[in-house]
This record gives sequence, structure tokens and C-alpha cells, in this order.
Amino acid sequence: MAAYPVYDTATSSLVYCVIPDPQPNGTDLESEIDSVSESTASGLTIHSDNVSGYFVEHHGRQQPASENALRFFPSDNARRYILRHILGKYLFGGNYSGFVKDMLTSDPQRRFNVLELGTRDGTWAQDMAVEFPNVRFRSLDLVPVMAHAPRPNVVFEVYDFAAGLLLPDSSQDVVFINVASELVNNYRALLRDVHRVLRPGGILYIRDYNLRLWEPQDGPRSVRSLKPAGCSINDIARQVLMSLGGEPDICDKIPRWLAPDSSLWSHIKSDESKGFERVETTTITYPSYPHQTYPCTSKLDSRIVPVLAHYATMTARDMFGILRDGGMTTENANGIIEASIEELKDPGKCTLSRFYGIQAVKRS
Repeated sequence: MAAYPVYDTATSSLVYCVIPDPQPNGTDLESEIDSVSESTASGLTIHSDNVSGYFVEHHGRQQPASENALRFFPSDNARRYILRHILGKYLFGGNYSGFVKDMLTSDPQRRFNVLELGTRDGTWAQDMAVEFPNVRFRSLDLVPVMAHAPRPNVVFEVYDFAAGLLLPDSSQDVVFINVASELVNNYRALLRDVHRVLRPGGILYIRDYNLRLWEPQDGPRSVRSLKPAGCSINDIARQVLMSLGGEPDICDKIPRWLAPDSSLWSHIKSDESKGFERVETTTITYPSYPHQTYPCTSKLDSRIVPVLAHYATMTARDMFGILRDGGMTTENANGIIEASIEELKDPGKCTLSRFYGIQAVKRS
């Protein structure tokens, strides 16, 4: 079974949320995980009545108050963020890319500075701080999602970093952008500021996704015929995301933006170094929902199957506010979400999702 630590403010100690192994007796794993997560994370999410300046209420859920934030997925579902971290760590085989590892292990005597943008549940920073105890980690978020276990080499800060990073030029050795396509409404401006705070030769590492579904390579049917409800939700979500300033296919665009000849760097003087080099993209394809009859699922570790199943259904339900913003009534939004979840669970309607890892080196 998989377990992750969270900081319990009531007892001032670490508690662990356990993701159980698949049960042979047909137990509803999603209900079990939801129950465990609910009991463990209860009270850890920071509510708007405690820090009202950070949040606004939108369709009954918390969203960032900042005008520079994307009010897309709600900010109050810490369990979804934890499950995504576990899934991403499994799919990529760890928390970092090869460039990051090479940097952080290159000089044992040096105290490297690593910046994460998009703390959420804080699990990435916590994992990294334990693995690299001599590295200084700073993790930023637009809103406080939950309490974090204190560690001597990690600092958690909350401010509107989308309006500007409060860090000196060339002060960071590594910057990790953690699914910021859901956070900021001007990703290009964020990349410019990240370039500013990275030192020459510093590493940029990004994890994100494109808002779409893919059909199996050997599938005779199109995604739209397999999952009409899911595709309708995706269509609306893409339109809403674009109306907010987001990019539904951002992972296709980031490598072009990072290139030295990109218009992103037009503000930099001609005699100064621009952009990034050694830009590499890793694309991980995985089943949108795990079915035992689907070949891709047989390649998954059995321990990750309930994590993926729960993450998929939780993500679908968290799209309620997005659908309302897209013009749907409450009744229709709830109806199409439940229809999409039935499609997800139907082994005859398998589709694929993709997670992207992008690494690059700031030009000297």
C-alpha cells in the first residue's frame, strides 16, 4: 500500500494517509480511499473564514482571489492534489528529471536553491527536502491549501507570485513549475520571470498536461464516439480555459516558447543571453481510467490502480464549476459529470491521457 504524510494541526504531528492495495473481494476501492482521505485530511484544508483575503467563493467552492489566477479547478481539494502527486511520481519514476538530479548531485559542498511554483498539498517539496537534505527548497502558492510539516530546509510561502516572483535575479539553481496551467492566466509572463530568477546554467523542470483525451492506437472507434459526455465536458472546459487566459494545449507550446528565438524574450537586450537550450519533453501516456481488460492497465503497478481510478473520478466531479461557467445549469452539469464517470468506468470505452515532463537549461 502507498502512504503519504500530512501535518495535523490538531496534534502538531505527522499523520499518514494510506492508499490500500487492491482488494480481492470486490470492495469499492474508490469509496475506501475517499473515506481514508476524508478522515485523514479533515481539518487540514485552510478554510476561507480563516484566511478570507486569499479566497473567493465560486459555485460553492474556494477559488483564488488574485486577478492573476485562473479560477478553473477549485483550490480546496487537497486529496486530488495528493493523488496527482502520487500518480505523477509513479509515471515519471520519481519527483525530478535527469537534469535536476545531475544539478543537485553535482557538488556535495554546494548549497543549491530550488524553487517550486504551485505548492498545493506540499508533497513534492516535502519529498525533495527529505531526499536532498543539503538543498534549500522554497515552495510558493497563490493560496494556502493545507498545513505543511515543518522541515529545516524547506520554506512554504503564499503570495501572488503570478504578479511577480519576490526573488533576486539569478538566485535559483532549479525551478519546478508544478501544473501551473491550472494556476496562472499568463503562463508566458511566468516563464519570463522564471528565466529572470534562474541563474545561467540553471534548470527549469515543468510537469503539466494538455486538456484532451486520446484514443487507443488499436481502437477502431474515435474518442468522441467512445465518450460523448467526456468529450462534451472537455470541449466546454477548453473554451472556459481559453476565456480565462489559459492554454488547453500548453505542453505543445512550451518548448517553442523556451527557444532562444522565441518572441517571449523580446524584452531582453540583443547582447544578453536569451531563452533556454537542451529543451527536452517526456510524454507519458496512461489509461484515463484503469480497466483490467485494457492492455495499458496490465503494465501498471497494482498499487497505483486505485489511485488512478480515484483521481479520474475526483477530477471529473471537480469540473462542476467549470461547466457552470460554460453556461450549463446545475442539473445539466451534474448529469453530464455522472454520465462521463459511467463512461470512464466502462471497460469497452477505454481512452488515454498524457502527462508531460519538460526540462531545459537556461542559456549562459
